[in-house]
Amino acid sequence: MKSFPEKIKEARSALSMSQETLAEKVGASRRSIIAYEKGDKHPRDRMLYQLAKALHVSIRYLKDDTLSLIHISEPTRL
Repeated sequence: MKSFPEKIKEARSALSMSQETLAEKVGASRRSIIAYEKGDKHPRDRMLYQLAKALHVSIRYLKDDTLSLIHISEPTRL
């Protein structure tokens, strides 16, 4: 089982995306992405949606530690 910080980093790496590129795609700072990946900060719902969309994963995947990485074309809405 992977935690939210591990899932963000894994999904970003699977897309060969830098932290800076992800930050630009979701309208956040690189510092925020680093904090999400370290587990120092957790995004609000709107940012969670933006992260899921940019990483091509579902919100459910990001929130549920029991799910494994599955890419989908559209993120699942809450």
